[in-house]
Amino acid sequence: MQEGFVEALLIGFVGALVGGILAYVAAMRAARFTMEKTAFLDRQRREEERAEIHRRLTAQLLAEIKDNIRVLERPKLEFGFAVLVHDIWDTAKGQVSFATPEIGESVRQAYTQVYWYNAVVAAATVDLAAVRWISSMPLVENRGKEARAALERAAHAIEQT
Repeated sequence: MQEGFVEALLIGFVGALVGGILAYVAAMRAARFTMEKTAFLDRQRREEERAEIHRRLTAQLLAEIKDNIRVLERPKLEFGFAVLVHDIWDTAKGQVSFATPEIGESVRQAYTQVYWYNAVVAAATVDLAAVRWISSMPLVENRGKEARAALERAAHAIEQT
């Protein structure tokens, strides 16, 4: 009788051990699956967020470029010259990658022209005499034409993507 009891106890112990091992393996596989799925979903969410940020920055950059083109249609004001904006570019540069290096270079060249134009305008608006003197010369107008052409090329390049 005692022999049957020990045998039953041993069988129960082995069964519990095997069941415990199987439960452990199943729990580890489920945990691994859950972690991998969570990591995949998190990675996917981050990629979607990056794409959305990129899309928004590109759209804002294009809007800023078009605004600057409109300003350059009539850069001379009664009291001086209009200044071009570059706030979005200052935020976007280094964060936005363009479809091709040529597009990025076109945008960089356009904003280089914006900076040059703004530098000439800043010099021209020091005082009223400087405004009159520079207004009589084509310096600002030429810089404006160069900036506008560069901005139009950049806008066209961005719109093609």
